[in-house]
Amino acid sequence: MSKIKTGIFIISRMNSSRLPGKAKILIKEDSMIEFLFKRLSQNFDKNQIVICTSNSKGKTFYKLLAKKYGVKLFIGSNKNVLKRIVDCMKKFNFRNFVRVTGDNPLTDPAAIKILIKNHCKNKNDYTFTNSIPWGLKAEVFSFKALKKCMKSIIDKNSTEYLTYYFKRKDKFKIQDVKLKK
Repeated sequence: MSKIKTGIFIISRMNSSRLPGKAKILIKEDSMIEFLFKRLSQNFDKNQIVICTSNSKGKTFYKLLAKKYGVKLFIGSNKNVLKRIVDCMKKFNFRNFVRVTGDNPLTDPAAIKILIKNHCKNKNDYTFTNSIPWGLKAEVFSFKALKKCMKSIIDKNSTEYLTYYFKRKDKFKIQDVKLKK
């Protein structure tokens, strides 16, 4: 998987308006985000895994986690999530990235592998699945498509929900991968 230059970005921040500090919430003895790291690091090269967070509260927490688990850390724009992701991709030289949110500790690594394979094989801009429940899903985006998206977005500070920009089939090559339940 690392040969195809795809990063697994854990998008997380501490200043959520609905549930601040949710990445620190414990599941047994581990924080929610640590639980996710353990699942991902059993299935992917640690050089592919990046904590992608904002330049706001929680930097110390994320720095300690990155060091503890031997994963990369990227701290970027607080409001412009798309810029944060694009800057992270540039820094680590990824051609594609998998978006995994830090508040979905049950994201399925097997599904991620299938999505990456389909994404690269079909040269998609955006690959996703609607055939498994929320909380298990991830999405794959190409760097080329993200740069294209950056040029057309009017409000750069409302890019937290990238999916909405990519579901327009007329602008991007997208694929909904059907996974077995």
